[in-house]
Amino acid sequence: ILAIWKSNGVPLGLNKQYPTNLIEYFLNDSKCKLAINGTDDLIEKNEHDDQLDRLLLKQNVINYKLIENKFYDGKLDSNLESNENALVNIRNLLELDELKKREGVILYTSGTSGPPKGVVLTRTNVLRAIQTIRDAWEIEPKDTCLHTLPLNHVHGLIYCLL
Repeated sequence: ILAIWKSNGVPLGLNKQYPTNLIEYFLNDSKCKLAINGTDDLIEKNEHDDQLDRLLLKQNVINYKLIENKFYDGKLDSNLESNENALVNIRNLLELDELKKREGVILYTSGTSGPPKGVVLTRTNVLRAIQTIRDAWEIEPKDTCLHTLPLNHVHGLIYCLL
C-alpha cells in the first residue's frame, strides 16, 4: 500500500473469486490502471485466473503477476526494532499535511440496496483505524497476530497489511 501511495495511486483490494461481471464493474468504476495479481504459480492456472487475465486484457489494465509462493519465503523478521518503527514510519508518511487528505484506499459496499458503491477512506482514516485497533487490542511490537480475513475486506486490508 505504501508503494502505491508513493506513486500517487489508491489501492483497491479485490477477490479473484468474485463473479467476472462484478470485477469488471469494480475495474470500470474505480478507473483501475494496474492490477497486482497474486498467484501461486504462473504455469498451473485455474479458471478464475484465466477469466481475470482475459478481463484485464479487455479492460486495458496492466496485469502484474506476483508469484506469492516466491515473494514470501516463510522467514519472519525477528528484528523488533524495525517492527517498532513501522507504525512510526507509517504515521510520519500519513501525517504530512499535503498527504493527510489524499485518498488512502477504496472499498466497495456490499451492494444490497443497489450496485456496490465505492467508498474512499483518506490516509488519515487509515492511520486512525490502525491506531484504534492497536490500542483496543493492546498490540505491542513483539506481538504476532493471526489474521484470517481476506485482503478485500476492510479489516484484512487495513489492519493486517499495515
